[in-house]
Amino acid sequence: MNEHTTKIKLENRRLRHTLLNLIRKSRALNEQKGELEEQRKVLQREKQYAEDLKVIRNIKQQQGQAAAIKDATSSGE
Repeated sequence: MNEHTTKIKLENRRLRHTLLNLIRKSRALNEQKGELEEQRKVLQREKQYAEDLKVIRNIKQQQGQAAAIKDATSSGE
């Protein structure tokens, strides 16, 4: 009976140790996940900003071309 109790205590100690290691790893992974999610949000904002700038540049370029055409047609009259 005593031997059986000792075996159970050792197994419980081993399992407790394993569980604590898993908890530590889980916390570290969750922290890393949060950092990566924040990084993804920043990258999405930067991507959207770049896309918005591209649209604005295209609009300004089209406006400039339209103004040049208008000037060319009005000066030719």
